[in-house]
Amino acid sequence: MKKICVILGVVLALCAFGADKGEKMQIQLSLNDEKTIAQLENNPATRDFYELLPLNLKFSDYVGKEKISHELKKRLNTSGLSGYAPQVGDLFYFAPCGNLGIFYDKQPFHSGLVRFGNVGTNFLAKIKAQKDDFEIKFEKVVK
Repeated sequence: MKKICVILGVVLALCAFGADKGEKMQIQLSLNDEKTIAQLENNPATRDFYELLPLNLKFSDYVGKEKISHELKKRLNTSGLSGYAPQVGDLFYFAPCGNLGIFYDKQPFHSGLVRFGNVGTNFLAKIKAQKDDFEIKFEKVVK
């Protein structure tokens, strides 16, 4: 009986502290005629970002490895987050500068990075091909 109570307690705790009551934060990114859907990670920064949508943000190339935007109007909450080793195609937030970006080449771990999700290979190819500044529209996907 004691084991059942412990297991029940763990299950109830997991339900109580679940990810926004099971809601998934999906967003659509649009660049000209190319669109993609991204599933956002569940963390304080992505929840802040999601509440700002819809947004049109201008991006430019940075160091030949990522496209970044300096246009977020506020800093996002990164409490409890400690960085990660990014992958090609990752949508990310760089907390020290308040930038939103997309990696199109490998980069090392950085404690100020927050992973938002991944944009997919087709959309990534379109972004990487942009030589000049360009705009991406971010919208919530409502089901």
